[in-house]
Amino acid sequence: MKFGEMIHRALSQVEWLDEVDVEKCIAGVVEYTKDIFARSTEDEREIDERLGPLLRDTLLDPDLRFLFYKNGRDMRCRNELPIYFEEEKRDVSAHIDRLIIGRDEIVIADYKTGGEKEEYKKQLRVYKKGIEKIYPGRPTRTLMVYLEKEKGKKIAEV
Repeated sequence: MKFGEMIHRALSQVEWLDEVDVEKCIAGVVEYTKDIFARSTEDEREIDERLGPLLRDTLLDPDLRFLFYKNGRDMRCRNELPIYFEEEKRDVSAHIDRLIIGRDEIVIADYKTGGEKEEYKKQLRVYKKGIEKIYPGRPTRTLMVYLEKEKGKKIAEV
């Protein structure tokens, strides 16, 4: 099983958590992920042991709250959003993990497991170019969300 693919699929099921029982949400997402990825009871156990705690750490992290709670803000989110655009006479396609579209700002969040790599920054710059073509003139922030890092060190703005 590829854990990175699994966590992306799991987080794609999370919209907004306002007025949601987060523990029930996590349990549902874990079951959904098991249905897709588990081929044995060992796989199910690994998903329970790794995915549940990682989702809990992510969805309950105060630093990441703005990504998962509207808190009265007028905004929409799109998960696993494919975008296509032309840049310097070449076609570019990209896949954004979480896009938050607000009146005053757009936030692109890209989930990563493991450590930091320079190629991730390039990837986010491409995403930003595409989104700026779709929403010209709207300020756009790009965030790398390192899911396995400790609290307080999970977000890097690119």
